[in-house]
Amino acid sequence: MFNIVLLESSISLLPKRFWNWPEAKAYHRRFGVPPERQILDISFHYDIVRTLKNPKLGRPDIVHLTLLSVFAIPREELGEIYVHTVEGTVYEVSKEVRLPKNYFRFLGLMSQLLSYGRVPPTGKALLKRIDDRGLKELAEGRLILMDERGERVDIKELCQMANDGYLIGIGAFPHGDFSPEVLRLSVRRVSVSSRTLEAYQVACMLASACSL
Repeated sequence: MFNIVLLESSISLLPKRFWNWPEAKAYHRRFGVPPERQILDISFHYDIVRTLKNPKLGRPDIVHLTLLSVFAIPREELGEIYVHTVEGTVYEVSKEVRLPKNYFRFLGLMSQLLSYGRVPPTGKALLKRIDDRGLKELAEGRLILMDERGERVDIKELCQMANDGYLIGIGAFPHGDFSPEVLRLSVRRVSVSSRTLEAYQVACMLASACSL
């Protein structure tokens, strides 16, 4: 079973202090999404993201592509799936969910999740915020961190770690290093390539190598 967490994921709602900015109003006019429900995206909120000066913000596309790659793993082989945001919130993703391949539909799904804490709002939750546990409780003692500066291992060894119940952590942000908190929680830092890989590429490698 594969247990996977996307770490410090670049997904967040538009902060309230920017709701009246021209970019937020333009997004509202173009897509019909009010500022309070907009997912921060550097493609549409460039000046806002630059004002925030956090290199991990504004790239929800990374989360979208990586989750789609994770779900290329046969569902019967998937275990726990989590999205840990750059703001520190943890969401659980059911392996029964059918994620939209269309990016804007995905943004709508994430807007609902971040606004209400669950999707769908009623009935069985396929995505939900975890309120009683944080990353520390979920990951301590079993987090294998995918890190370009980590110990080089063969992908098959990583597959074995996944099958042994470890939680595989993939950074889902565009720039910067893992936070000290995440680094402290990891029991091992590993790399499967001599070059820097995108988050979705790591997930693709897991899906292709570990499902054979």
